[in-house]
Amino acid sequence: MSRFFVLILSFAILIGIGDSQKPKLGRRWFQEIIRFANASVQEKLVRNLERQNWTLPAIKILDSWMAKYWYRSKETHWPWKGKDGIRHKYITVSYQFKATKNYINYLCKTAVEQEILNSADAEKIRKLFWELDETYFFDDLTKRLFDPKLAEYKKLNVNIEKIVDLEAISDKYLKDKKQYALLRLTYFDI
Repeated sequence: MSRFFVLILSFAILIGIGDSQKPKLGRRWFQEIIRFANASVQEKLVRNLERQNWTLPAIKILDSWMAKYWYRSKETHWPWKGKDGIRHKYITVSYQFKATKNYINYLCKTAVEQEILNSADAEKIRKLFWELDETYFFDDLTKRLFDPKLAEYKKLNVNIEKIVDLEAISDKYLKDKKQYALLRLTYFDI
């Protein structure tokens, strides 16, 4: 019986680890933007949208779910906006999330192509980026990510000298004001 319990526990931990490594849109954002009468319906929708990579096909899925499960509540921050206003908020947030994915993908890909980082270190930085993304807004995230004194770099065994070069790539990417504004978008801005 104890072997069975250990097996189940090991499986649950593996699922949790695999699930935590995927980039995710902050659940708190989504919970405030869209309310459904049933919380499990909301969780299923989030999982389904994440499978779509938060691209335009996800909006069609969102529309069909909203038509079926929309909860007209005054508890949301935007009750006066109605379904169309909330849909627009979702689209804005999904574009922000897509821009964030494009940013870190560009950063890692360019660093590997220019031989600043090897692919293993680039993946470590990508994982660290998504961990920081769950806690910090973009400006604070980049300050921490490009701080060579960050304790995580010692744990990850990443060459700290290369972080300065990585920051130069980031600065070049963020010269595009439209991209930078989209990346800086916070919960309070939408």
